[in-house]
Amino acid sequence: MLQKVDAAFGIYDELSTESMFLQSGVIDKVNRFFQADAPGQIFFEHRLGPAPNADLSPATTLEGSETHGTRRVSAIRARRGSVGARRFSGLGMMPPSGAVEGSNFGTEPEDAGAPDSAVGGANGVGDGGEAGGGVSVKEASGHLYAGFGEGLTTKSPVVYFVKMKHTGADECAAPIDPYKVDDGALTFGVVSHPLRALESMVRTVYRPTLEGQDSRLWGKATPDLVHEFMVGLDGFVDNLQQTITNLGGGLELRKPDALHQGETGGVSGGGAGAKAAARDPEVVSHYVELLEEWCSKIRLCLDDSDRASSEKVNSGPDTELDYWRRRAQRLTSITEQLKTKACKLVIGVLQQVTKQAEDVLIDRQKVFTLVKQWRKIDVDITEAANEAKDNVKYLATLERFLEPLASGDLDQILEILPGLMNAVKMVHTIARYFNTTARMTKLFMKITNQLIESCKDAINGQEAPEKIWDQDPGPLLELLEQTLRLNERYQELYQSTKDRLLAMPKGKQFDFSEAQIFGRFDLFSRRAIKLIDLFSTIQQFKKLQEARIEGMEPLLDGFKTAVMVFRVKGHNLLDYHSNRFDRDFVEFNVRVGELEEQLRVFINRSFESLTSIEQSLALLEKYQTVLHREAMRHDLNSKVMVIFHNYGQELAAVQDAYERYKNFPPTARNMPPVAGNIHWSRHLLRRIEDPMERFHAYPGVLHTKDSRKLIKTYNKVARTLVAFEYMWYEAWCRAVEAARGGLTATLIIRHPKTGRLYVNFDPEILQLIREAKCLVRMGVSIPEGAKMVLLQEDRFKNNYNHLKHALREYERVVKSIAPVMRHLLNPHVQALEARLRPGWMVLTWTSMNIEGYRESVHEGLRRLEELIAKVNDIVENRIENNLKIISRAMLVDLPVDRAVTLEDFVSMQEQCVRTVTDKLVEKNREVETAVEDLITVAEDRGASSTGEQGLSEPAAELRKHYNGLMYRAVLACTKTSLNIIKTRAHANRNGSDTGEKSVAFFELDVQLSVPSVSLRPTLEDVQASVNKAAVSVLGCSKRMYDWGEAGVAESDRFSFFEALGSDLEIVKTLLLLTGASYGAALQVFEYLRGFRKYDWLWKEDKDVQYKRFVASHPAISDYEAELAKFLDIESEIEAVPTFHNVGALTLNTTNLKLQLGSESRQWKIQYSNKVHKQARDSMAALMDYIRVTTTRLNVEVDNLDSLRYVMVVLKEVRERESSIEMEITPILDMYQMLEHYLPGGLVDKTSGQRDLQEKIPFHRQGVGLHQPRL
Repeated sequence: MLQKVDAAFGIYDELSTESMFLQSGVIDKVNRFFQADAPGQIFFEHRLGPAPNADLSPATTLEGSETHGTRRVSAIRARRGSVGARRFSGLGMMPPSGAVEGSNFGTEPEDAGAPDSAVGGANGVGDGGEAGGGVSVKEASGHLYAGFGEGLTTKSPVVYFVKMKHTGADECAAPIDPYKVDDGALTFGVVSHPLRALESMVRTVYRPTLEGQDSRLWGKATPDLVHEFMVGLDGFVDNLQQTITNLGGGLELRKPDALHQGETGGVSGGGAGAKAAARDPEVVSHYVELLEEWCSKIRLCLDDSDRASSEKVNSGPDTELDYWRRRAQRLTSITEQLKTKACKLVIGVLQQVTKQAEDVLIDRQKVFTLVKQWRKIDVDITEAANEAKDNVKYLATLERFLEPLASGDLDQILEILPGLMNAVKMVHTIARYFNTTARMTKLFMKITNQLIESCKDAINGQEAPEKIWDQDPGPLLELLEQTLRLNERYQELYQSTKDRLLAMPKGKQFDFSEAQIFGRFDLFSRRAIKLIDLFSTIQQFKKLQEARIEGMEPLLDGFKTAVMVFRVKGHNLLDYHSNRFDRDFVEFNVRVGELEEQLRVFINRSFESLTSIEQSLALLEKYQTVLHREAMRHDLNSKVMVIFHNYGQELAAVQDAYERYKNFPPTARNMPPVAGNIHWSRHLLRRIEDPMERFHAYPGVLHTKDSRKLIKTYNKVARTLVAFEYMWYEAWCRAVEAARGGLTATLIIRHPKTGRLYVNFDPEILQLIREAKCLVRMGVSIPEGAKMVLLQEDRFKNNYNHLKHALREYERVVKSIAPVMRHLLNPHVQALEARLRPGWMVLTWTSMNIEGYRESVHEGLRRLEELIAKVNDIVENRIENNLKIISRAMLVDLPVDRAVTLEDFVSMQEQCVRTVTDKLVEKNREVETAVEDLITVAEDRGASSTGEQGLSEPAAELRKHYNGLMYRAVLACTKTSLNIIKTRAHANRNGSDTGEKSVAFFELDVQLSVPSVSLRPTLEDVQASVNKAAVSVLGCSKRMYDWGEAGVAESDRFSFFEALGSDLEIVKTLLLLTGASYGAALQVFEYLRGFRKYDWLWKEDKDVQYKRFVASHPAISDYEAELAKFLDIESEIEAVPTFHNVGALTLNTTNLKLQLGSESRQWKIQYSNKVHKQARDSMAALMDYIRVTTTRLNVEVDNLDSLRYVMVVLKEVRERESSIEMEITPILDMYQMLEHYLPGGLVDKTSGQRDLQEKIPFHRQGVGLHQPRL
């Protein structure tokens, strides 16, 4: 620690440093620092001069020859080995530039012994460039100051030591043994300039950090408080910078040289040393030169004539206070230097020279003049220092106003202006030096400058000048107006203060130049007025745009263009010295005037298009809220007279409408008469009253001469309309009681003719309620009787709706009773009417038990509806559905897509009748049971109101009714089934031929039974089958017994058969069915007779007929004609339709066609075989000739005989060649004919015709071959 302190302060004498440590107060704090729970840091400062307790020698503070302090110092000196440097934040911050880097003990800095270098620093200079080393070896005299952060002068370097925090332990919790301290237990550093370090840390670290934080860091602090804090922080930084500047900007007087000072050192100005030095010409010359230099520098320091040139034009009052503080510090510094021993030595020696005798080597006159001049300067320094201190003293009273004045918050400035003005007045009246006119005028000018700057900051802040265009015109105009109010308030306070001083003639007055004080603010206010005009115009057109007035777009576009042209010129709107802005602003106003003229024309047109007074006044108010320029407001005010004139016409129209419609006023839809008339009169009154109330906002209109007559007419019409309303109201009030009489009527009334029940609610009650409700909504007071009815509106309507619903339900339920059930359910209906009877006998609309009556009626309706629903369910599902099933049942099963044989028909009908009959018998039983259940249900529900005797007759009628329905259902079923058989049996009797089988009843085969064509089965068989089916259908009813015979023996029961057998329609249908098949007998005979033309096919003999044909010597053509005839017959037979419908019969000719075709083919084959045989014989003879001739020609010619033989044969062949051709042609024609008329396979032409066709060419070829040889 000794080594670090010795090197840091540049003492380089450990013994001197040790003696300083042993001074009282230093070693005690060092001992305290090493103890547990002591402060974590200690600071050392080297100060010149003796210590406060310098009279005590170090030995007096020690006990014995080796006290605890000396041991501690020895231990401190002994600890000289440790490791590397660490960075440390001194005074709670990181060491700034100029502060020596902290290091652990034991590390010797490089060039530690160099007198011009500071420990840990490259050059030993801080931010201000001051030397890091404190004093030289020769100036090592002085004392050390030790402390834990208090009492530092902050003028000289400070050495600090900090105990390191141990992991897991509290800070400084454990003591430190200086004999056994570990490396790294302490960290040390040097701050060469504490104030500069603090200023640098706050300016470069803390402020940017705080400025960049979001709102979460500030917690509940409002933005205004944050801004105020940041402004205060900036002021603190400015004060630090100013203090540093003041501390470093003082005048430093050059000290005597060490040589000359050494010769006279330690000698006071009046001592022998001074006298000796006064006789030394070299010393005197040096001191004269030094004093002249001092006088010159001090004279320049006292002269502040160049102060005005160094200050800014817009500087604020804080610069005045800063100037006098710097001047006071500078003069105090000079005074302090003059009090030093060296300065006193120089003055003392020169004063001694003036007292001595003349010396040839010393210019005594010059010294005398210089000393005299010095005495005057010394007085001036004292006076200037006193002046500066006095000015600082009084100007400091303004300091608490300067920060709010510079904050830019105009409201706060307005609040502090009275206090500021009072403080300035106190400075002017009390200060000894500062109360001159020039200084006070300058102070006021600086206050004005600060006010202007604050106004600029409030308007645009720190933004670029062009950003003011982007602000919202509303708040901006408010700020501009506030600047004008600030100027007015500032001048008012000045004048009021001036007036108060004038009331005290003996005191000092405010006789300053107001033009100098307020000139700039007035100029700025004029610029603010122009900006107010500018942005008021912008706001006016912006509101016009927001109003979205149709047709305004061209004007708005023109204004936007004008603003853009003015804006692009780049004026600084807050630069009130710029004349170029004024010229361009005049041009802008000219363009705005043109646009306003167009706007005036547009407004005139918009008013001309309106016919309603309300619309005109609304449009006028709309324009008045938007247009604020004086010229436009004057034009708008002129529109009021025009609207008031139109109002006179509207008043006349209302008067005319009243006279025309007062007897039959038009009323709104669904509005009752009284309320409608009152509403109509109020509507007319509102048409004239609302505009008149709006005209009260324009007093000048109502006080003209022409308006008196109009007002008189208005009062007359208004009184008439009010009287009309009162007349209708009084008449209605008188009719209220009469209308209430309808509430005494019974709830229900029966129509005398139709007997229907109706709700007996007087419509006048509803009319009264509607009138009362409408009048209440209109704000009209109604009588108590009407209020009572209106209060019971929901009750009356609820009762009316419930009763109406009950009667509607009563009619619906009664109508839902089937006519056949009315007599059976009549007791239940009478019981319900008994519940309804009090409604038309006793109860009225004011009765208290209407709710109970409603519940009773609804209960009766519910019970009757349940009974009817159950009865209807039985009737519909168990009776009527079964009757429908029985009536729609089919006792026959006739295929609709095919015909059946007689056997299949009979079996199918018998099976169908058995199945359906079982089903019908079951349904008959179900219907009978359902009817009995129906009677039982009615009797059970009606037992309480009527006895069994009352229901027996309706029950018997009901049984009889449904028994008859059952018979008719069985009759319908039987009749339908028989009619179906009849319909099929009596189908279309006109025969129709078709190649396919059409839908018919029976299918019969047409067969060839030689010698005739007949049917199988016969028509008699068909009729027998139909009769059998009809009997089975009719026999179904024998198993369906009549009702009420459950206990009768089966042999004695009556069935529906007897009744059906006697039914005329059934008998008629049966008679028609018995002759169903005979009706088609004639058509069948005619159809069969058509086949008699083919009788010759089986009646004539084929051989006999062929012999007759051959005997006629037929040619090939005749044969062909015969074969063609047989072919035509086959085609004719094939063309006969396969099925032929005759009535309900389908005649199938398939077998007949096969038989006839077979017969025809037998005839054709008979003729074909004869022709074939003849052709085959002729061909065989020809082939034999060819074969023989060929053999004869194949003889080898080897001599004349053979040649002759061949020639003879050839000659024969040539002679017969033509006849051979004639023989071959008929043969080929026969084969071709047979091939055409006979099917393939019947003619064998492979052995004959093919050989013949092959031989003939060969024959011709052979003849040709033999000719060359011949």
